[in-house]
Amino acid sequence: MEHLERDLKNQMKSDRGVPYPDFEAMWDRIQQNELHAEAEAGGKSWTPVVSQRFHKRAAMILGISAALVAVPVYAAIQYDWSDLLSYRSGIMTALEDGLGQTIEQSVTRNGITLTVHTAFTDENRTVLLYSLDPGPVTEGQSIDYGQLSLRDDKGKLIKGDFNQRYNEQLGVVQGYFESEWVPSGSLSELTFGIEDVHFMEEARFPVSYNPKQSEAQELKIGRDGVESLLIQSFPQSEGEVLLRSVFRFAENFKPEQAGWVRIEIEQKSDQHRTAARNPGIFGTPGKPGEVINEQVFSAEQLQKEDTRFEMVYSRAARTSTGVWGIDLQLSKKQMEKSTFQEKLNVPLPQVPGGTSVHELIITPTQVRVILKHQEKVLHLPYQRFELHAGETVLQGGSSLVDYSKSTELRFEMNGLKADELAGLPMTLVAKHRIDEHEGDGTPILLNRISEQRQSVEVSLGAYPVQFTYYRKDGHLYVESSSQDSRFGGVTQTYYLEEGGKRIYAKPAKTWLRGDGDNRRMDVYENFTAQELPVYVWMYTTEAPKEELSTPLRSGQ
Repeated sequence: MEHLERDLKNQMKSDRGVPYPDFEAMWDRIQQNELHAEAEAGGKSWTPVVSQRFHKRAAMILGISAALVAVPVYAAIQYDWSDLLSYRSGIMTALEDGLGQTIEQSVTRNGITLTVHTAFTDENRTVLLYSLDPGPVTEGQSIDYGQLSLRDDKGKLIKGDFNQRYNEQLGVVQGYFESEWVPSGSLSELTFGIEDVHFMEEARFPVSYNPKQSEAQELKIGRDGVESLLIQSFPQSEGEVLLRSVFRFAENFKPEQAGWVRIEIEQKSDQHRTAARNPGIFGTPGKPGEVINEQVFSAEQLQKEDTRFEMVYSRAARTSTGVWGIDLQLSKKQMEKSTFQEKLNVPLPQVPGGTSVHELIITPTQVRVILKHQEKVLHLPYQRFELHAGETVLQGGSSLVDYSKSTELRFEMNGLKADELAGLPMTLVAKHRIDEHEGDGTPILLNRISEQRQSVEVSLGAYPVQFTYYRKDGHLYVESSSQDSRFGGVTQTYYLEEGGKRIYAKPAKTWLRGDGDNRRMDVYENFTAQELPVYVWMYTTEAPKEELSTPLRSGQ
């Protein structure tokens, strides 16, 4: 028995550096699971299970030996992908149905092993399930890369995103790479790889911010790629303060290397960290080399005498340099058997731009609905989308297709098979309408501009809107809001130079469509005049309960 295990380990070691499974740990996990199951089944003795250990262990190793003839890695079948794929239910559904192209290829460098387990390639997208065995990881560390990429046979980068989580029980990172790229032929040769593995840790650095000072404060940092930090404060309603933090990074330093960089607040007296009043908005790109965060705190908590401020960010505790690359040959053949495409011509008269539903593409992982419109760029006037297929409701979202007069709606498959879905009646349901309107060209006069906050109320359409303006740090700020919840917000303001040229304000506060908050803030930098007529460029209105239901097909 022992010599069989030893020979198998040696065989696996010689297979291009692919790591061999830890047989003792694997067996212990299997045995513990069996013992746990036996105990819960009715108090049976554990002795019969233990007495069969040698035979089961030998059978397991012989099974691994046979499997090695086909694939170089065995342990992947133990991975649970359900948590990672909770927002990619179509991939999880296909995986549970036994679909997906088995890859199980690995590459090892510097004691770190990258493995591609399964690929899903169809007419809607390409998804790879991968894992990374980083070796020993210190508690609290996370794994990041200099680059994670998928390239075609000519070396061209294929655009995509990845998501991953560390599995503490197995000591590996599990992740997926997803791209809307679809191969033109049935077979495609690609390379998936990573460059430089960073072992990231959280770092904290005290900052000497004075919350009682209303002016902007620029603080020198000069560590781990962060050069400086600019903090601005803006009073909000109900005793709240908006802290706008601008992190400025060193030249040639990628801001994403700092991870989730942010400001945290702590009361010295009880070591209690003060939570922001809302989730905040993080990572908004500013000027080159800048990242902007916005957090709202209680003014009372900010100004307590024992309050201290810290900059929290991620830094590389160590880096394993190198390139880990795996050559792949991906095939659509398996998915093609359950792929259905149907040309449609269903007009959407309630949507501007001559929009119509052009095509429906159903694969085992996703449903793609393609809209065509006359304009290169079209903002669909709805916030949420559902696809009703029989009794099943699929949730989806929209994305513009490279200025091609097309917009796509994508819906994750969830418990349905593609051939079942293809025969069902389908209805597209759009919810929460948001319409854009042009300003009417009426000037809003801002008089006696000073550091004092002043307000003027005007009407935009049928909605009362209050504009509050003031000078701060040498800039003119113009805030707008409405008590009417149907008003979505002012998109942007501008003023006219001599000759009629429009000078647009810069947004000083990040806002999200449909978030229920119509407060906006514009800034005109380095503004010294005492008065200014401004104009509304665009504004939005909202009808959260409005729905558009469009039958796409009657079914078979």
